Amino acid sequence: FPSHDIYSVFLSNFDSANTANVSLSISNAGIAYSIITNAVVPIQGSLIAISKDSSVYLEEGQFMQIRASTNDHIQAVISYDIIG
Repeated sequence: FPSHDIYSVFLSNFDSANTANVSLSISNAGIAYSIITNAVVPIQGSLIAISKDSSVYLEEGQFMQIRASTNDHIQAVISYDIIG
């Protein structure tokens, strides 16, 4: 797997009745490192979890995990570059 430079992660809650709590972590060798824990995404709102000002570098074998409190109500858009 190549490495990735993650420039931005946008999270959107398209539920019209409920807020959603989201968590984002980077996992490496079975250990998860939290970036965001239980951040609230408002009803029909969005959250910038990672921006270009605070980009994240994923090395080979690492992966990003996004979890939400409400099933099927959060969408993620990720901007990244493949390195190598």
